Amino acid sequence: MSPAPCAVVAARDPALADRMWSTVEVDGEETVDPDARRRARLICRKCPLRASCLTDSIQGGWKDRNLVGGLEYRARVALAQLIAVDLGVSVAGLHGRFPRWRIEAWFRLHPDWPARIEAQMTGQWRRSKRRSRASGALRRPDSAAGPPPDARPRGRGGAGHPLRLRVDRRHEKRQHERTRDERHHEGRTDRGGRQKGRDRAAPGQRADRVPAGGRGGRTPRRKGERMIVTIANAKGGVAKTTSAIYLACAYARRFDEEAVILDADPQSSASLWRDMAEDQGEPLDGVDVRAANLSTLQRLRRTGSDGLVIVDAPPQGRLLEASVAAADLVVVPTSDSPLDLQQAWATMDAVPEGVSAAVLVVRAETRTRACRATLESLDEAGTPRFDAVVAKRQDVKAAMGHAPDKLREYAQVLDEIVEVAS
Repeated sequence: MSPAPCAVVAARDPALADRMWSTVEVDGEETVDPDARRRARLICRKCPLRASCLTDSIQGGWKDRNLVGGLEYRARVALAQLIAVDLGVSVAGLHGRFPRWRIEAWFRLHPDWPARIEAQMTGQWRRSKRRSRASGALRRPDSAAGPPPDARPRGRGGAGHPLRLRVDRRHEKRQHERTRDERHHEGRTDRGGRQKGRDRAAPGQRADRVPAGGRGGRTPRRKGERMIVTIANAKGGVAKTTSAIYLACAYARRFDEEAVILDADPQSSASLWRDMAEDQGEPLDGVDVRAANLSTLQRLRRTGSDGLVIVDAPPQGRLLEASVAAADLVVVPTSDSPLDLQQAWATMDAVPEGVSAAVLVVRAETRTRACRATLESLDEAGTPRFDAVVAKRQDVKAAMGHAPDKLREYAQVLDEIVEVAS
């Protein structure tokens, strides 16, 4: 077998090979030579060992700036996602001991994989643009006037965060006082700013308003209506069921209303949690856990009672798609592990347009570099996330089969969800 073209180039001119397939150092910084990369991509596309090279990269990890098989880092991630979906495994499951022959067979069975990668990356880019525009992060400002003076991103939430207002609170307060005075002079309100006559809100109720937060999508729930929250991640073991139970208990205790959990996971972890709690004399007061199938999820938006409905979604399949499609808000829990974060991003990309979604960092060691790096990565990527970070605690870890005693950071998570829904 003849040697690979990249090996031939490296034998003749190692410096040229570095510029073509790796990075070069310019003024103390690692950078890419675009002309050399272009030549390398042309060589890789004609290389007979291209599939074998990409298989090595997928099994050994690909988080670098090198060019492998003619693909940059983001394209290799998209390729791994395609292979994982077709083979029915997670992206992380392709590493290490996964059978190499299955990946090589996938390349032989899918000769159109370069076109599929391009289509997937184009779709991800378009969905990201739509989500960003819907959240106001990419509003096109008037070139002459510049951005509006009251638009100011908040620090922790990131530019695309769906659960926080994007305006200066002092400016908002002044604007509210100015509007209240104008209404008073017009005779529509009293001095306190309350509406006169038939349009005045009843005691204990809040006047309807358009929420300023949110990534776009369906109109959030008003008081007395139902809100559907789906907790989903294509990876298992990221506290989906724990988050569902804690959020449902927090809602029931806060509002004295019943919260419904639809257990759509084939493992039935939420139902098992309920049964174990009842057997130990610690029932989940105010929480109704029900089994859910595909028909239940497809009819969810047309049936059911008011209040909070939480869907504990499975990791993959049609049940996951139906759970996400029925949601007003998709919560994607992830730990501060880099592998879990990659799968959380893949789940966020799979959320259809018109459905709000945000990442919830759970089981985090909040004082570690890993946690800070996870939050910074989410913010730098413009990924919507909750301000609340659920810390790793033994009482939460051992809560399976018990009614939660302390709600911990999940009470703050509920506050952020209610802010969207109100």
